[in-house]
Amino acid sequence: MDYCEKHKATDTLVSGTTDAQNPFREKKGCTLI
Repeated sequence: MDYCEKHKATDTLVSGTTDAQNPFREKKGCTLI
């Protein structure tokens, strides 16, 4: 449990990711000209 408390700031499962770092984010939609 101590390990979890010490590393929760860098754990993406606990803290989540930003959109810029998320490799699974949805791609931008295409625009029609």
